[in-house]
Amino acid sequence: DYTKQQLPPNVIEFSPGAMVAEMDHAGVDLGLIHADATLTKDVAYLAGCVAAFPDRLRAMAPVDEALIPENPDLAIVRAVAAIQKHRLHALKIIPAYAYQQTRSRSFTESAWRPFWDAVVPLGVPVFFTLGSRPGAHDPRQGFIDEVWELRRLMDRYPTLRASVTHGYPWRAFLDGKRLTVPATVWAPFRDTSLMLEVGFPFRIGDVFDYPYAECRPVLEAMIRHIGPDRLIWGSDMPFQNRFCTYRQSRDYLDKYSAWFLSPADLAKIIGGNVARLLRIESSPEA
Repeated sequence: DYTKQQLPPNVIEFSPGAMVAEMDHAGVDLGLIHADATLTKDVAYLAGCVAAFPDRLRAMAPVDEALIPENPDLAIVRAVAAIQKHRLHALKIIPAYAYQQTRSRSFTESAWRPFWDAVVPLGVPVFFTLGSRPGAHDPRQGFIDEVWELRRLMDRYPTLRASVTHGYPWRAFLDGKRLTVPATVWAPFRDTSLMLEVGFPFRIGDVFDYPYAECRPVLEAMIRHIGPDRLIWGSDMPFQNRFCTYRQSRDYLDKYSAWFLSPADLAKIIGGNVARLLRIESSPEA
């Protein structure tokens, strides 16, 4: 384990050993560490966490999004090093960080093109944490528009493998105590390989109680419109602990939603799809 004394100054205290112990308790075989500038930008540290438990952990590489439109060469050097030198497994992009710090208003702008030209051939998946499009008056439509931007990027780069983290901002779709989701949210996922994370507890676990029966109609719609081959379970551990346990963040799917999911489809969502995305030979629950 990394000890408190070994942690670089910009990293919150995190023990990969403790994380693996939590995974054991929750029945999770493999964990994918998400990257965020508010947590750490230290790719060497993330690589060290994976090296400590190579059979249990994978990690996304953080990217300084504000560099991409303004200093793409440096952004490329760092992204390539994270994958080729530190052997991390994916890239994480949060466009809002670029929007907040630069004049960029889309990750499909020409200023981003050198970055995409360089990193797509790396062959690793890119996980996008999206928000509403800059200037959008309706946050729901603004988010849908941003997913369409990602769809356009994937159409431009057919070999790009990508997933939207955290699902949709379900809180914005609340109508009292009901989730009202228009059919337009599914349109960007048609005829593409784009994946979507399934995760309700960390979004609206304070609105609905476990096992989140109110979310099942939306999950069923995901199955119909996106398909079980492109949905990825995510816990957002440890942040879902505000509302439920790590085990419960999985059990609401495989114990309380299994009645409308075949065992094969459930296995894909719980772990098989992300294993395929990360090109892991086996299909662990991740």
